[in-house]
Amino acid sequence: MPLISQSLTTRDFGVYGVVLSMSHAVSYLRTLGFDAIYTNVLVRHPRLFVMVWRHLSGIQTWWTLCLSICLFFVLLLFLRGEQNAVLSASLVSLPLALFATTESIFFRLHQVQQKAFAVTWRVTFAGCVNVVVTFLTIGILELGYIGWFWGSFCGSLVAFTLMFSKVWIKEQLIPIIWIRWNHAWRWLRISLPILPHYYGVYLLGTSDRLQLDILRADRGQIGIYNAAGLIANFFSILSNASKNAVGPLYISLLKDRQYIKARNLIFVWQALFLICTTFVGFWMPEIFGFFIRTDGMEQAPEMAIWVLMAVNYSPMYVGANSQLFFNEKTSKLWQRSLVAFAINVVSNVVFFNVIGVYGVALSTYITYLFFGYSTFLMRDYIKVSKIDLSPLFWLVMTLVATLVVLFMSTQLMAIKLGATFSILVVGLLFFFFMNRQKKFFDL
Repeated sequence: MPLISQSLTTRDFGVYGVVLSMSHAVSYLRTLGFDAIYTNVLVRHPRLFVMVWRHLSGIQTWWTLCLSICLFFVLLLFLRGEQNAVLSASLVSLPLALFATTESIFFRLHQVQQKAFAVTWRVTFAGCVNVVVTFLTIGILELGYIGWFWGSFCGSLVAFTLMFSKVWIKEQLIPIIWIRWNHAWRWLRISLPILPHYYGVYLLGTSDRLQLDILRADRGQIGIYNAAGLIANFFSILSNASKNAVGPLYISLLKDRQYIKARNLIFVWQALFLICTTFVGFWMPEIFGFFIRTDGMEQAPEMAIWVLMAVNYSPMYVGANSQLFFNEKTSKLWQRSLVAFAINVVSNVVFFNVIGVYGVALSTYITYLFFGYSTFLMRDYIKVSKIDLSPLFWLVMTLVATLVVLFMSTQLMAIKLGATFSILVVGLLFFFFMNRQKKFFDL
C-alpha cells in the first residue's frame, strides 16, 4: 500500500470501495446458507459427506453462475462512463462464476478437519500474487483502481489452481450438476433461514460504501471511508482466519460437552483480540500515515479506529451463534440480522447528514457491537446455551478500550510508548498468573 497509494486519488478509493461493496453483496449470497450443512454432515456423517457435498456444490455451481451474470450487468450500470468498464466488470464477476464454489469447498473441508497449514500456504501464495500484480498495475503502469481488479482476479486464479487438485482429484468432490430436487428442497429448508443471517455480515461490513453512493456522497468522501476501512480490514481478515481456526475446535468441544474448555477458548480469543486492537489503535495515525500517502486523508485515521475496534465483536459472535448452529436453532437469526441492518441504515442516514462521512464509521461501530452481542438476548439462545460467556463484561471492556484508544492515539509518542509497554507487561502477567492457577487456559 505505501508503494501504490501515491498513484491513487480519493476517487480511485471511492470507485474501488463501491465496486467491492457490490461484489460482496453478491458473494455473500453464493453459499445459499449451506455452510452449516457442510459442517454438520462431515462431523456427524463422515461416511456420507462426499456424496452430499457433491450435490450441494452442484447446486452452488449453478447458483454462482447466475449471480455472476447479475453482478456483471450491475457493475456495468455503475461503471457507465468509466474507461474499461466491461473489463473491470469481467475481472470482478468471472472469479465468482469459475472459482468460488471450489474455493468454498476447499476452505470448508480444511476448516472442519483443522488442517490450517494447507490453507495458509495456498492463501499466502495467492495473496502474494495479488500484491505483486496490484503493484505492477497501479504503482508501475498507473492504471488506477482497475489495478485492484487485476490483482484480485490473478490471485483468485492462482488460488483456484492450487486448490483444484485437492478438491476435484484427491477428494473426488466433483460437483454433480444434475440437481436432485427432492434432496435440494430439504437442504434449502434448513439453509435458507441462515442465509439472511450470513448476509447481515455483508450488510454491516461493506454495504456502507453502497449506502454512501445512494446518499449521493462525493466519491472522494467514499474513498476516505474506504481507505479507513482498508486498514481495519487487515484485522477483519485476521478475524475470519481465527474463526476458521477456532470455530471447528469450539464445535468439537460443544459436541464433547466440554463446556468449561469451550468458554475458556472464547475468553482467551476475546482477550487477545482486545489487546491486539488496542495496541494497533494506539498507533493508528502513524500506521495510516505509513500505508496511505494519498492527499486528503486527514480525517481517516480516527475513522479507522472506530472500524478497527468494531472487529472485537467477533469472538462473542462466534461463541453465541455457534451454539445455535450446533443445535440447529437458526430459524430466527434472520430477524436479528434484519434489525441490525435497519439500525445500520438509519444511523448511517442520520450520522452522515449531521457529521458527514465520519458518522458512518461511528455507525459501523455501533451496529457491529449490536450484531455481535444481540444473540445473547434471543430466546433460542437462552434455551440451548450451556455456557456463560459473560457478554456484559466483554461489552464494557470493548467500550472502555475504544475510549482509551481514541484518547491515546492523539498523545505524544513517548506517552504512547509508555502506555503500550505497561499494557503489554500487565497483560503478560495476567495470562501467566491465570495459567499458573489453571483457571483460564484449561484447553
